[in-house]
Amino acid sequence: MTPTVNNPAKNSVIRDEIPGLTEFGVLMNQFEEPAVMLDNGANQILLPNSEMLKLTAFSRNELVSKEISALFPEGLPEGVPYGDEFQVVVKRRNRDSIKMRGNLLTLDPGNKFSLIRLHQVLENANTTRAHPDELALELLQLISLNAESSQEVLDRLVKVALNLMPLDGFAIYQAEASFPQITRITEGGEGIHFPETVSSTDLIRLSLPMEWVPGKRVVTDIHRFSRMNNLGYVVTAPIGIEGALLGLVVAGTRDSIPDRDLLPVMEKLANTVNGVFHHFMMAENLSNASSEQQRVISLQECLLNNAKEGILILDPEYRILSLNSAAEEMLGYASREICGEHVENVLIGPTGLLSALAAANETIPTHDLGNELIHRRNGQAFPAALQVIPVMQNEILQGILIFITDISEHEQIQLHTQQLEQRAFLGELMQVFAHEVRNPINNISMGLQLLGEQFKEDKTSQIVIGNAQTDCTRLIHLMESILAFSRQVEQKYEAVDVGMLLQRLLDRWRPRLTNVNVEPFFQADPDLPKVFGDRRALEQVFVNLFTNSVEAMSETGGTLAIKISKNVELTSQPQIDVSISDTGPGISDEMRARLFEPFATTKIKGTGLGLAITKQIVTTHKGSINVSTFPGGTVFHVYLPTIPAQSGEG
Repeated sequence: MTPTVNNPAKNSVIRDEIPGLTEFGVLMNQFEEPAVMLDNGANQILLPNSEMLKLTAFSRNELVSKEISALFPEGLPEGVPYGDEFQVVVKRRNRDSIKMRGNLLTLDPGNKFSLIRLHQVLENANTTRAHPDELALELLQLISLNAESSQEVLDRLVKVALNLMPLDGFAIYQAEASFPQITRITEGGEGIHFPETVSSTDLIRLSLPMEWVPGKRVVTDIHRFSRMNNLGYVVTAPIGIEGALLGLVVAGTRDSIPDRDLLPVMEKLANTVNGVFHHFMMAENLSNASSEQQRVISLQECLLNNAKEGILILDPEYRILSLNSAAEEMLGYASREICGEHVENVLIGPTGLLSALAAANETIPTHDLGNELIHRRNGQAFPAALQVIPVMQNEILQGILIFITDISEHEQIQLHTQQLEQRAFLGELMQVFAHEVRNPINNISMGLQLLGEQFKEDKTSQIVIGNAQTDCTRLIHLMESILAFSRQVEQKYEAVDVGMLLQRLLDRWRPRLTNVNVEPFFQADPDLPKVFGDRRALEQVFVNLFTNSVEAMSETGGTLAIKISKNVELTSQPQIDVSISDTGPGISDEMRARLFEPFATTKIKGTGLGLAITKQIVTTHKGSINVSTFPGGTVFHVYLPTIPAQSGEG
């Protein structure tokens, strides 16, 4: 039966400073003789056991934290080997000091902590017999050592038991929840090897410390093994308490029967093993709980730091505990700068913030503030959607979450969509307008021709009529461009050799290029794949690009370079890259930003629809077009998807 032991360190003011002091106190009170733990480095008494208090008549408070000389007035001998006896004078309260024999046990490698055990000089002492105090001393040393596993501690415990008791074999068994048996987890000794497993019913039948010798009744597997192997003595003790047994400690001899009762020693061993089991079980549970908690924390941090919404975590007093990286970027603050600050000092602008926080404090599940303007650290405002969510546990507010969604990009997209819708409506309107206006302009132009015939001799009239005729021609061209841009033309797709198409187009343009002093240059990779497209539409794309380049170089001349190559950057969709570059003055950044928009032009007589039509055609061919420009040149790149080699040219 496990004795009830008071906590000797309960009232100690230093119990939290000395690791394991409570555990040491429990073991020290197992000693049947006076003992005291000392802090040699600080020259202080750490912990006396109850027998020491009885011997000296001092209270625990009168000894704890006092100098060692308060108990040993003549001091302690130096250089005493571990375990050797020495003579020492012990001071007692209101009585004469007494001379006693003592043993020294060092508890750590640095000899800072030691244990002194006192006893009277005994006549004819049998030092070979095991004594519970001796076992407690060795177990105390075991606990003072750092062990990484329960197996390591139990292996040491087996060696201690074999050194202290005249045994030929010692084993520790542990119950397994998933099997109806108990398994040997460690053993020691040279003469006996107990079986690896025994029936779990042995735990029930051996629920009390028990000795077996030949001639006694065989009731368990352990006893049956002992009789079959002609053992002279076997002693067992259960690990754990009745109704919750965890295992069994077993020891025995081959021939002789010990000359004293070993049951108290085995009981202490079983209690120690039980403590080891529980200690490492708790350590494993704590480690698993810590690992699980760390995993959850890692997931939470990953979620917070990768969320697009800004997230602020507040305590119930509305102070900021933490915020994620999105919130730092939105607000312009680092986390360390605003943690601990009241949220109202950071979220500047929302008018309903305090009322939403008050609602969260009243356990209203969520509170949506809608769209608010929030000011960043630099004073810049941005539109955001705010949501306040209370975090409850057992109906108690633990904290508040504030979600911030930056909707400025959404508003920009919405504005751009509205602009596109307006342009689409305007395009339809312009198509109707161009169709209706083209015929009256043609009539005006014909009327001007007739007037020109009637006033051939009037030079002034001829100038006015000529200018009006030019404007009519320009308006007719503009109306035709608008109709071409808005008209849905049915295209005829076929396999097109872009290299041959450009070579023939360039040949037709050579006379015009010569007139404006432009030198053509053409280069094409060999074995270029064909594209699937409308030949006339693609020709219009390149005619528009040639026209822009030549007009850019019309005054100074220059070089028009056409290069066709395979595009190796986009591997998912084979393409060809047609680059058309000129040595003109380049394009301004402002114009480059809206170069492919309708009516964007720098030409006095231009319509601004040529490049818009070009991009429209390239897009319908599932391609893309971009431009790069610099002072002294402009390069257009047209990317067109090719026909896969296995598909043929169909």
